Amino acid sequence: MLLRLVSRAFVAAGIVLMLVPMTGIDSSFQSRGAIWLLTTVDDGWRSLHRESLDGMRDILQNGGATWLWDPVLTTILRLPAIAVAALGAGMMLGRIARRGKAGIAP
Repeated sequence: MLLRLVSRAFVAAGIVLMLVPMTGIDSSFQSRGAIWLLTTVDDGWRSLHRESLDGMRDILQNGGATWLWDPVLTTILRLPAIAVAALGAGMMLGRIARRGKAGIAP
């Protein structure tokens, strides 16, 4: 019960954090020193390992899956990294919390 509540809180926080850049209050976050809140997935990935991002793009575009790179992954790469992390954590916790329910294999 508690784990499901925490997972829903993470998902809700992730959704709210995805909407922050659309509200036009980016400058107030930057002035308060919370620039980490607005770091995109693309910026974070490039700072960790630029070559793997470029390699993934090349593989998808040369392998014929350009539809997967351009509309799908580029949209995800533009999202705030903290929002994507919160959504991922919330979904994983939700999956763990439902493990004992009927219809879901362990």
